[in-house]
Amino acid sequence: MHITPMKFSGLALSVAVMALLAAPLAQARTSEISGPKGGQVTHQVQRGGGDVSSSWTGANGKTAGRNVSRSRDETTANYYGPQGQTASRQVERSAEGASATVTGPQGRVIRRQTQY
Repeated sequence: MHITPMKFSGLALSVAVMALLAAPLAQARTSEISGPKGGQVTHQVQRGGGDVSSSWTGANGKTAGRNVSRSRDETTANYYGPQGQTASRQVERSAEGASATVTGPQGRVIRRQTQY
C-alpha cells in the first residue's frame, strides 16, 4: 500500500495555521482535596477564550463558585454561594476611564467611576 502525501500551497497552510492559533483553547481541570477527618472537596476550573468558571463542591454536596467573562472593554463576574446567595461585579473600560458596579447578595449596589 502506497500513501501519497497531501500537498498544500503555502497560502492554504498559512490559513490553516492561523485558524488554529485564533481558536480559543478550552481547558478543564478537576482537583480533589481530602481533609484530615476524611472530608473531601472538589475544585473544578474551566477556561476558554476570555471566560473562566471555577467551583468548589463540599463533602455535603453544596457548591460555591464564580463565572468570569473578559473582553477588551468589559469584565463581568458572577459569584454564587452554597446557600443560594449571589453577587456580581461588572467593569467597563474605555479610553476616557473605567466604571465598576458591584451588586451584593442582598441587592446592595456600589458604583465607582474613574476618569483618565
